Parts: sequence; C-alpha cells; structure tokens
Amino acid sequence: MNLKATRIIGLFTLIILLGSSSTYAKPVQKNRQYYEERGEIVWEVPTQDKLIALTFDDGPDPIQTPQILALLRQYQAKGTFFVLGKWAEKFPELIKQEQLEGHEIANHTYAHTYAVRSTGADKYMKDMNAAERSIVEAGAERPLLFRPPGATIMTWSFRLPNKKGIPLYSGPGIRIHGTGLRQECRPSSTKC
Repeated sequence: MNLKATRIIGLFTLIILLGSSSTYAKPVQKNRQYYEERGEIVWEVPTQDKLIALTFDDGPDPIQTPQILALLRQYQAKGTFFVLGKWAEKFPELIKQEQLEGHEIANHTYAHTYAVRSTGADKYMKDMNAAERSIVEAGAERPLLFRPPGATIMTWSFRLPNKKGIPLYSGPGIRIHGTGLRQECRPSSTKC
C-alpha cells in the first residue's frame, strides 16, 4: 500500500472515530439546568427552610400598592416588587416607601415590553435601561433582579440583563423561545 492510500485510510478512520465520539456528537441541551448553572436565570433558590417568595408585578399602583404594603407590614413579611419604569416615574413616593420598608425593588421593563422577535434586542435593552434609571431616580437602589413581562423571553433577551450583572428571575411557567427551543417550566416538570 502506498503512502497516499495509508494517509487516506488514516484520515477516514480519524473522521469516523471523532464523528462517533459522544463528546463531539452530543449537542448542548439548553434547558433549565443549563441556564441555572450558568447563573443566567433564577427559578428558585434551594433551601432547607420552609420559605416562599412574595413577588408583585406591574406597579407601583396608587391603590393596590399601599394595601399590599399594609398587609406585608401586618404580617412582618417582605416582598419583591417588579416595577415598571413608567409607574416609578409617576409614583416615586411608593417606590421610596417600598424601599424604606425593606422590600426588594426589581426591574420589569419601562413599559411592560414583551421580548418577542419583533421587539429586537436593542429596543428591549433600551427599555430595561430606562426602567432602571426611573427606579433609581425614584429613590430606590439599582435593581439586582429582572423579570420579563408575561414570563416570555427570547433566547437573546435573558442575556441582556446578564450583561449588566443582573440575573433574570422568574417563577414557574417561564417560556423560553428561540430557534427550535420552546419549553414551559413548572415545578412538577421533569423537562426543566
């Protein structure tokens, strides 16, 4: 056998070995575990204690927020308020009250913008930044959490808060959309 034939057989054998290797053939499965391990999304915080997280979206609201704050005070409980920037501008006194009473203030976009393909990453990031500015200008600390409106995110959209060092937070029912990826994660799900 000549040198050229030996090289071809060797190359062919190498291609077959590499192609059949599970290390190279197995694509990365981007599921709940993948994103949680990378710190990109927080679905839950493991604990041995019996705790629940009280979260409130879309405020502050001049009628409902004071009622919620009164109940939280009555039961000596703390909550996380995922606020809209436009309402933070309109009702800064409620943001200050939430902060003063020891609650977490988090970003929920400026105008309840959904992360859909037509929105685009640039527009979405501007909306998140505008909300952050409004929240800080209303008297709260810079938000350390972000929750997408409608619990719907594109695969590009949860990387945006991560670029700012903010994990995306969501509870059960978050829907991840992207090229070939759609999953709905619930506490009882074995797929997430």
